[in-house]
Amino acid sequence: MAYHSNRAVPFAAKNIYDLWHAFPTAVPHLHWELVTPCAHEITLAESNTLIADKTLRINVSKCTLQKLRDALDPFQLVHRFRDKSPFLFAMLMTFAAAPTKSTKQAARKRTSTKPDETDDFLAGSEDSNAEEDLEQEAQAEHASSFESFEGWAGKFPSFNTKCLITIVVIYSMLLYVRNRGINVLALPLALFLRLGGADRRLVTVLNHIGLSASYKTVERLKEVISNDAVQLIQFKDFQWTDHNDCLAHVHCGNAFKD
Repeated sequence: MAYHSNRAVPFAAKNIYDLWHAFPTAVPHLHWELVTPCAHEITLAESNTLIADKTLRINVSKCTLQKLRDALDPFQLVHRFRDKSPFLFAMLMTFAAAPTKSTKQAARKRTSTKPDETDDFLAGSEDSNAEEDLEQEAQAEHASSFESFEGWAGKFPSFNTKCLITIVVIYSMLLYVRNRGINVLALPLALFLRLGGADRRLVTVLNHIGLSASYKTVERLKEVISNDAVQLIQFKDFQWTDHNDCLAHVHCGNAFKD
């Protein structure tokens, strides 16, 4: 049976699946015996694609301050994960941005023309997370560049930038656990922790769960970045626009050596 990309042409297999899905007793079997194996196959293929992506790897010996900044560009990470792993990205977005009872009620109240009903809702909500959910809604209303560019806020009622940050962290953890070379987030985070005073034990614990590079690796990175900062200052053609910028880079180099 050929696959038709034209949405106007019905997909026979989907129609058969929908018919079976109408029977409650058949749903668990459909999900476990049909959907789950396909999901495993798709997820593995996407994982292999990301593992092979060299842009998700930071070479410690060749790392510079500029490369760290470029690697942590949120736009690049979000779009790279979404484009190369659309299935898992959609699943994680659905999970993270699913609306709660209070957000659904608040959404309905916003479309209502009766302001007194909104007051009743705010006074009588029994959801223990209502305040937090309403705060997330307020953040979603102030659409960020992510939301306005992609239109995610319209697709997912409870979407906000926290969802994207969480998804990027989940991707990074899963990839780093599978392949330690995928360190686009683990390495900068380990560096941030060490500069913030985190001891070896904390870095090691986070390394075991895929959130941070190892202690030895980050210590080696500190030395490399320190040398890069010194070279940047000593570069003869480099033009300082502000004396404070120079002092900041000198301090940065000293901090990495500490």
